[in-house]
Order: sequence, then C-alpha cells, then structure tokens
Amino acid sequence: MWRPIDFLDNRFSAGVNLSNLGPKIYYIDRSQADPIPTNSDWVLHINFLMMIFNNLIYTLDFSKLMITTDTAGNSQQFYRLSLLPGVKIVFRRIKKYRTSMGFEYLYGQPGDFVFAIRTGFFYEDPAYGNRKFRYIRCWNQI
Repeated sequence: MWRPIDFLDNRFSAGVNLSNLGPKIYYIDRSQADPIPTNSDWVLHINFLMMIFNNLIYTLDFSKLMITTDTAGNSQQFYRLSLLPGVKIVFRRIKKYRTSMGFEYLYGQPGDFVFAIRTGFFYEDPAYGNRKFRYIRCWNQI
C-alpha cells in the first residue's frame, strides 16, 4: 500500500496485491494436481469527504486471475506479469482484468458509525466471463 504524504491532504492511497503464490496442490496423487488461483489486484482509494460525521470514499479495483489454461485443460504453473510494453498490448491485456468501482458514504464518527450506504459496479469483459452487476447496500449500527 502506498499513501503519499501531503498529496490530496492524505486522502489518496494505492495498493498492489499478489495472492495465492505457490506450486500446484494435490490431494490424492500428483497427476491430478491443480494450480493455486494466483490473483493480482491493483487498487486506488480516494476519500473525497473527510469530516467529523461524514465520509465519502471512492474505490477502483482491477483484478486478474494469473493462471492460464490451454484447450486441453493444462495450466501453466508460473506466470509472467509484464509491464506495459506498448499501447496495443496494453488494451489487449486490460480486457483480461475484472474491474470494480464503488462509493461508500458513512455518517457518524470513525469506528462508531450510525448509518452507511454503499453502491458499486462490477464489470468483466465478454471474452473472459461476461459478469456484470450493480449493487446497493445500506445498513445502520445502533
């Protein structure tokens, strides 16, 4: 996680996460081993409104499953995470990322909120799953 000091009054943060790194796992015999679902996440977080009783937070998340399989179902055990070598390649690769974004509004003091509402959107390219949904969630704490 990276939170630059004195940038947007400490309201901005960014993070990168690689999870589930490791060799293939198996339960009975090695011939039936499956790769661990390695995932990479890139997150931006901006706190637009920081007051004593009001907080408005925006989050943007890009997530990619790093395991690839061929048509026979064989998977690659190790992967390459390349840095942006060219604009054409960037747009071709960005389609593989799942994108989610959302807003959260909190009313109350931090750690003891009274009311909260979240709304967001999730998008996945049609060639890589085609899942899309929106959500709204509201709750209160007394």
